[in-house]
Amino acid sequence: MSIYIGPQAQVSGSAQVSGSAQVSGSAQVYGSAQVSGSAQVYGSAQVYGSAWVYGSAWVYGSAQVYDSARVTGSAQVYGSAQVYGSARVARRGDIADTRHVLTIGPVGSEGRHVTIHRHYDGPDSTTWGHLIVAGCWEGTADQLDHRIHTKKEHGWDEAGIDRWRTDYEGVIALARARTAEWAAVPLADEDHERWEQVTACGSSRSGSPRRLAQR
Repeated sequence: MSIYIGPQAQVSGSAQVSGSAQVSGSAQVYGSAQVSGSAQVYGSAQVYGSAWVYGSAWVYGSAQVYDSARVTGSAQVYGSAQVYGSARVARRGDIADTRHVLTIGPVGSEGRHVTIHRHYDGPDSTTWGHLIVAGCWEGTADQLDHRIHTKKEHGWDEAGIDRWRTDYEGVIALARARTAEWAAVPLADEDHERWEQVTACGSSRSGSPRRLAQR
């Protein structure tokens, strides 16, 4: 299936839309931004700068993704949320507010930026989960805690282990504080229904835009 750009949507500058991506409604993609794969940008959403929305991610409502941010997987960025800087939103990231994503960096021996964001853990979950994205690594705070305490196996020397572990322990502490805030909010039936729609739309795409009901 080829790309779809709606009659009221705008793609300008050196922005690129490729694969089977869709840009519709009054959405705008500009600068050197990219929308690719089976991603969708619609409503009055904006993707600009050198941002990249790909995979089967959706950006809609009045959300904005900009700077060098990346949104991928089945992630949803909507409402009035803004994802920017070096943020990375992946898997089933659910970003309805700018406080649902946090980027810290540079961190660790690689000087990378680490993103902590709200995450939908699945139909059996009762509260919002979280995901930490650090370069190619993705996981939870507990998984990161385990990893940094076995990091010697991954190439740090003795002097570096304590230094970089301190960096990541700070990330973990901040992640646990922020994610406790998200976990305190129970998932509503409409949240599960919305993610059911995401799954259904992702598995039955056609040549015309398929949109989530905006609640």
